[in-house]
Amino acid sequence: MRKWLYIIVLLVPPAVVLPQVGIQYFPKKVGVLTKTVPSALTVSGGVLADTLRTPHFCLPHVDGTNGQVMATNGSGAVSWISLSGATLPSLTSAYFWVGNGSNEATAVALSGDGTLSNTGALAVSDDSHAHTTTTVSGLDISSDTNLSATSGIVLTGDALSHSTADGYKHVPSTGSSTQLLQYSAAGTAKWITVSGDATIADGGAVTLSANAADSTNLADGSVTSETIKDAQVKTADLAANAVDSTKIKDGAVTSESIQDGQVKLADLQAQTSANWASKVIDETGSGSMVFGTSPTITGATLGVVNGSAITGQAKHLRFTVMSPNAVFTADSCICIWPKVDAGITIDSVTVTTSSASYNIAGDLRFANSFIGRVGGSTGLIKALDTSSGVLYSGTFDDATVDAGKCMYLKLDSAPSSSMSQFSVDIKYRY
Repeated sequence: MRKWLYIIVLLVPPAVVLPQVGIQYFPKKVGVLTKTVPSALTVSGGVLADTLRTPHFCLPHVDGTNGQVMATNGSGAVSWISLSGATLPSLTSAYFWVGNGSNEATAVALSGDGTLSNTGALAVSDDSHAHTTTTVSGLDISSDTNLSATSGIVLTGDALSHSTADGYKHVPSTGSSTQLLQYSAAGTAKWITVSGDATIADGGAVTLSANAADSTNLADGSVTSETIKDAQVKTADLAANAVDSTKIKDGAVTSESIQDGQVKLADLQAQTSANWASKVIDETGSGSMVFGTSPTITGATLGVVNGSAITGQAKHLRFTVMSPNAVFTADSCICIWPKVDAGITIDSVTVTTSSASYNIAGDLRFANSFIGRVGGSTGLIKALDTSSGVLYSGTFDDATVDAGKCMYLKLDSAPSSSMSQFSVDIKYRY
């Protein structure tokens, strides 16, 4: 089928002075509108209606100013605008645009040895780059740096030196081990070697020569006992009677400062026992000489001893009860010690019956007096209940018995009438 393209030209009487041309697309039709066209519209070549698309664009009827560009409002209206009216895309603070590998502008931040602030200030990191003779050559201090020669520093070519004038410190480069610095001139010192009666070692140790200091070159009072090294003053170096009581300060010489064997009995004045008593500390038997009203004597061989209460010496109180059943029938309480002469401490009690088949049940007690046995249950020393005919114990309800108390054995029940006897061994000490 043949397709036709119709071009409709509408001629409109002039209503305005300015010309205007509009191209409007209609399905399979194109209309060209003109107002006050000074010349005819010429269309050459073939025009296919299917190649035209909506929307249509209305060109501005006036020319723009210098530098303006044409822009659309998105609804088919085109106008002239100034470039200042356009806006750039947003950019992160302190970033800048750099062309990437695809030749496209890309926002990046400065990195590596420097940083860039959002005000455009560039900062280079400290020690971020090092230079060697292979990377920097021919660097000249005087011409390639900002060094200035002030305050006694002299810059000559590539060499720095300092002033030796008064007020500046100058140490000479010469010198050797053990030498000392000495003033030479204003601002200058010199190296010297110590000589004479003293020498100095590496590290500062000073050594005096033998006999370097004697009474001829020492000021009075410059040497005291505190400044003399121990054992440096020897008896052989002192003249006879050079030191006596007139030259020794009271309390200066004590028994600790006298060498063993230097004080002889012949040099001492006669002393009374009262004088010695005021000088000997009250002891408990550890020394050869003891003063005190109640001393403790150990390791001594005694002759006749007045009194039997020797403290700490173990003693035994042993007794045997014959026909215990008959004794119990007569009196269940058996007096062992009517009155203790001194306070005692009981260490152990051993009870043995005449047979493993016989046992006793009783208590070892004390009281203020055996008559009436004052004290009752408060005077219990130890329960004496045998098992298989024996009892041994080193633990007690009360192991101490004060002086003047009585001790007695109380049987709680009648022993077997076949038991002939039982024995008791009480170990104690004063």
